[in-house]
Amino acid sequence: MPILPSHRLQYDEREHRSRATATRIRQLAASFLFLLGLVGFSFVVFGSVVTQSLIVESRRSVMETVAYVFQIPFIRPAPSVNTTEYAYEWDPVRPGEHCLRFATREYTSKIRILDSLVAPSEAMKACREIPIEIHGQWRKTDWCQDLGFGRGVFGFWIIDFNEPQCETRWGKFNELGCSVGSTNASNVEARDAKSLPSKRVESRLENLQPGSNWQIMCVTTPADIEGRHFGSPAACFKDPREGATYGEWEVRGATGCN
Repeated sequence: MPILPSHRLQYDEREHRSRATATRIRQLAASFLFLLGLVGFSFVVFGSVVTQSLIVESRRSVMETVAYVFQIPFIRPAPSVNTTEYAYEWDPVRPGEHCLRFATREYTSKIRILDSLVAPSEAMKACREIPIEIHGQWRKTDWCQDLGFGRGVFGFWIIDFNEPQCETRWGKFNELGCSVGSTNASNVEARDAKSLPSKRVESRLENLQPGSNWQIMCVTTPADIEGRHFGSPAACFKDPREGATYGEWEVRGATGCN
């Protein structure tokens, strides 16, 4: 095996070290450029988000200032709020499947967040403040409920007007005879009414919708009997033979029971 001169060995060693150093420098330069690009991209994204947030917040601040000076509500009365300042809207309102009580139905709707910069916690405030139109009238919620992550915030309304399907009524009043005393009399009146005859009257509840609670609908349906108004029957019962609901009253001092 040939022996290389010492000066040739030294030259090869210096050349190897030089190449290794150059390779290392190129690797470091490439890593530095990659990190520099990553940092620059992060600053661009962060700056864009901050700028958009400042624009939205400044616009809201202007609107709040105007509302304060002129003493007007900041959230305008509209069922759909679809601008930068008002970042919410209601889903189509849905009526309850069954009547809640006489002439009353419950409605519900979900409020949606349109602005991604708005905190979800603000939806409860918007739910309480933004009205919606039901039967031609603007109504704020009676209460709101947050169903948790992924389900959202829902508003609820109790509507007791323009609900003809929930307006139960009494049919023909049938006289069941006379009795002494009155279950409809107050405690003060009862002392003077113990010996006063009263007429027992019965009637069938009509327009009762399938699925509605017959007991609640019965006790909340008013009646006018012989010129007297009754907010509720003295008793309600369901006939097991025909499945009909009946109410019963005792009309104190009625004609024919002297």
